[in-house]
Amino acid sequence: MTKIYNILVVFLFLISSSVFAGGPATHNIGTGNWNTCSGTLYDTGGSGGNYSNSETITETYCSNVAGDCIEITFTSFSTESCCDRLRIYNGPTTASPLIGTYAGTTSPGTVTSNTGCLTFEWTSDGSIVAAGWEATIACVACPLPTCSDGIQNQGETGIDCGGPCPPCSLNHNIGTGNWNTCVGNFYDTGGSTGDYSNSENITETYCSDVAGTCIEFNFSAFSSESCCDRLRIYDGPNNTFPLIGTYAGTTSPGTVTSTTGCLTFTWTSDGSVINSGWAAAVSCVACPTCTDGIQNGTETGIDCGGTMCPPCPCGDITVPALPYTNTGINTNTYGDNYSSLSTCSSIYMNGDDVLFEYTPAVNESVDIILSNTSSTVTGLFLLDGCPDDPSSNCVASATGSNPAITCQPLTGGTTYFIVVSTWPAPQSVTFDISISLTSASPSCGLNYSHSNVPYNAVNYTTGALHTFPDDRMDAAYTPIGFPFCYDGVLYNDVLISSNGYLTFPGCFSAHPFGTPMVPAVYSPWSITAAAPNTTNAPVNAIMGPWQDIYPSTLAVDGEIRTQLYGAAPNRVFVTKFYDIRMFSCTADDFNGQIAIFETTDNIEIHIGEKTICPGWNVGTAILGLTDFTGTTAVIPAGYNYPTQWSVPTNSPEGHRFTSNCGICTILPVDLINFEGSSFSNYNLLKWETASELNNDYFVLEKSTGGAMFEEVGKIPGHGNSNTLLKYSYKHNNPDEIQYYRLRQVDFDGKWSYSKIISVKSKKTLDINIYPNPAKKDLSFDINESKDATYTVVYSNILGSIHIKEEIIISKGTNSYQMLEFSNLNPGIYFVQILNENNEVIKNQKIVKK
Repeated sequence: MTKIYNILVVFLFLISSSVFAGGPATHNIGTGNWNTCSGTLYDTGGSGGNYSNSETITETYCSNVAGDCIEITFTSFSTESCCDRLRIYNGPTTASPLIGTYAGTTSPGTVTSNTGCLTFEWTSDGSIVAAGWEATIACVACPLPTCSDGIQNQGETGIDCGGPCPPCSLNHNIGTGNWNTCVGNFYDTGGSTGDYSNSENITETYCSDVAGTCIEFNFSAFSSESCCDRLRIYDGPNNTFPLIGTYAGTTSPGTVTSTTGCLTFTWTSDGSVINSGWAAAVSCVACPTCTDGIQNGTETGIDCGGTMCPPCPCGDITVPALPYTNTGINTNTYGDNYSSLSTCSSIYMNGDDVLFEYTPAVNESVDIILSNTSSTVTGLFLLDGCPDDPSSNCVASATGSNPAITCQPLTGGTTYFIVVSTWPAPQSVTFDISISLTSASPSCGLNYSHSNVPYNAVNYTTGALHTFPDDRMDAAYTPIGFPFCYDGVLYNDVLISSNGYLTFPGCFSAHPFGTPMVPAVYSPWSITAAAPNTTNAPVNAIMGPWQDIYPSTLAVDGEIRTQLYGAAPNRVFVTKFYDIRMFSCTADDFNGQIAIFETTDNIEIHIGEKTICPGWNVGTAILGLTDFTGTTAVIPAGYNYPTQWSVPTNSPEGHRFTSNCGICTILPVDLINFEGSSFSNYNLLKWETASELNNDYFVLEKSTGGAMFEEVGKIPGHGNSNTLLKYSYKHNNPDEIQYYRLRQVDFDGKWSYSKIISVKSKKTLDINIYPNPAKKDLSFDINESKDATYTVVYSNILGSIHIKEEIIISKGTNSYQMLEFSNLNPGIYFVQILNENNEVIKNQKIVKK
């Protein structure tokens, strides 16, 4: 009976094996974490379907074989390229190192963990789905320790050196050659105990020798002659890369970390007085990534844009100054679609939209003007929030081939987004965009002097042709080609009237008085009173002259052209009126030109022929300038209403209006350093200028997330200076991570921004890990308001996690010993403390002896 029973068991086992045996298991993301060494992984749609909209999923996949690491090979991959992304991390959480971000048809290929686990973070937006992915899962032997893992192991006599690895070389003096390392000590030319020498001029570059890491210098001592012996540090492999800072005296660089893998040091000393120089410890840390919360590397925004990171979803270009002009923008790298926003005059934003961000410091009004657009531009939109936020409000909009938003009031401190929309998608669109400030009234008082000059017209038949119907402003603003100061306001564009005058964008150009002039509107012709007046004469205008001429769309009616001549800073912009018929007296012609000059801001009017039509408009024309109020004009005697005047072809005329304003000059401030340090309850911001011209004040701005900035304080500038000047500002009670930028403002209201820096505050991190370096025991102090559980994670410089431990924290101030630290080999480690929400509240580099 026993024998029969055993045979039956074997038989049933064979049946069950044949019935239930099958291929490897399958798994759709979103159905839970998975520990396996075989199988197939799909998106949420499985093997035959598409994934869905609005998905946000994070899952971890680990090897279930001791000593092996999971490996995932993608056999297909397809997502919406702009908006649906898969991020893969080398470890059990999204706090592990990011391997890459994948979208469109850019497949991850084969991805191998060196920690045992891979974490997937998948997001899709609210529109457009695709086939997703299919990937096979396997396991391979975990990578063995190497000479570049930051740990003393496998026979090494030092950290990643000695034994089977290269000989240990730990000390380096500047001046002995470039250095590739991730461990050692760095000194001035005098070494660890001596002083540097006089008349030194040395440039050297130091790079990480571990792939994926960036070199870091931690200065423990610094002393040089404060006036004359300086160390400059650049973030890259030579001194053309961004300057991190200039250090002299006892102003130490502190901890300096590369974002490129290398740092370049330029050291100079003069011919007298020497000092002890510096000492710094060298190490390497993980290079900046698209998830570190800092704008660095090639990023155009915080963790977005550039050559590596995903496109910025909002505010990827910051308008740096007023007035601002950006020419020939190509949108191949953007392609954001915001067709769900239809609040701007019932016009949808769609296609490939280009985004601009602008935050005024104070209440002001601006002109936003597009010109030279390609045919696919459909609209210009101003929002008071990011376009992908449904709560964003439409402030203003304009449509057409060259849309413009003029005289638009803005609220100080509000971040606005400017959207240039195109249709259809995808597009490669080009345009010029200019932003001019119009809040401050012209302050020159129309201070121009008139003089007669010889007639000196340029060729009438060259340049860009402008086609007009009768009595109209031009269909679009025309770029001048350089900033031009008229009556104390800087303009980048002009608007041409078919009736012989130029005006400018914004609140100060009106006709009749009080009605802003914009492209394609009616341009009055009737002259009934002498200028200036507030009833019918153009204001904020160059009249060359204003008269009723008839440039219809027929070629026989004459031409209006514009052309830019010369080279900066002496360019000339000329508007030409060639063989334009007089209205009602169509056998008579007008030939004249208006020229405006760069740098001098002078204006010249050259007339080759002007006839009188006595039976129309009382035969009058007005030549000269008017201000924005309609109450001031500069008009030479005999060229105003009701005088009838003419210019025969055999006696042409030239008129010059010399500007005496002199308040629109662009003058720079040379900002050479901007840095921040954290103290117990405040951040100290410091910056230096090598020279200042026309500098009114600085505005220090802060941001918690790195995108929306607000004013912290205003610091007076020094006006004009050619000496080194130092500034500082104490920002009390900052957030845990605070981003800062400087806005430098000239006396004429123009400004520019500094780079963005981040400061990690000590205020909320009431944790002290000690000692460092440590041989065996490692402890930390924490003040906790309640009982809590914390996780301590130990990882090497490559981000590979070695060990974790859980610690129970009691209410109050306590000291806790990290027991697992004693089990680690000598090396360089990152120690992270995570709270119960898996948030990193402390991250510190520790050296174990």
